[in-house]
Amino acid sequence: MADAERWLGDRKIELNRGDIGLGHDAIMAWHEDRGGRPKFLFKLKLTSLVRQPLHQVPEKDWEGPCILGACQMAERRIQLTGWKTSRRVIFARTLQGVVPDAHSEEF
Repeated sequence: MADAERWLGDRKIELNRGDIGLGHDAIMAWHEDRGGRPKFLFKLKLTSLVRQPLHQVPEKDWEGPCILGACQMAERRIQLTGWKTSRRVIFARTLQGVVPDAHSEEF
């Protein structure tokens, strides 16, 4: 990140958005280490340690319309293995209705 900041010169990074590979402690800690560093938004791999708190979110805590195809979100603080501290995580889900089983002839 320090290299990226030097390459940008006077321009300032406001948000670092990344995929699954960036959600580890060293990179997140760099962003959190000092004030004025960019905010970050990283996608987490959906492991069993991420699924567990996801499945513990009560229905009343999901924000957004409760209709098919709508995206709902819920916020939690979790601490994953390898993280030195807990962090704010936003879970998102899309309501899909009933998914027929593999032996059904419905699509």
